[in-house]
Amino acid sequence: RQLPCGEEIVLLDEPVCALVLENALSNATRHGHTSDPDVYLSAELRPLFEDAGETLQEVVFRVTNRANPNKPRITEDFLRPYLCSERPHSGVPNGLSEARGLQHIFMAAPAVGMQVSLVQEADLVTFSMTAKAQVVGQVTARGLSASPVPALVPAGLTFCCIDDSAIARLLVNNTVEKGFPQS
Repeated sequence: RQLPCGEEIVLLDEPVCALVLENALSNATRHGHTSDPDVYLSAELRPLFEDAGETLQEVVFRVTNRANPNKPRITEDFLRPYLCSERPHSGVPNGLSEARGLQHIFMAAPAVGMQVSLVQEADLVTFSMTAKAQVVGQVTARGLSASPVPALVPAGLTFCCIDDSAIARLLVNNTVEKGFPQS
């Protein structure tokens, strides 16, 4: 189930958000209560500050579910072996299907400045992902109304290609123009 998530459009790292939320939802469904996992997804925007005309928000995504009473309780000690990026992919207890989803979450999110947590209180498991984001538009009755998305490529950035052929330069140029139209 999904709870209302607001009407703002924010700029986030889409691939990392997708990876993190897909794994969190998958884990909640697969490892939660077997007959009634009661999985919820919610998103909340919290104002942070305004800087040079840009309004920064804190976006908090939460995935909650009922815990499976037949699985170990989620504690810091329980999570520690799964969250160590140096840990080899062997020797993990069978209860979390090698915990690769958790490993991916806890490696990818901090790499782009997102904070994540996974806690259990009684039979409620809560996964949270918090990120700073810029509001770029609003959802209206007629659809999306987005402000122009700011360029994500810094001015004056130079691309260096190992293959300096005309076709390689054309490919890089087209990719950059398509991915960053305001650049």
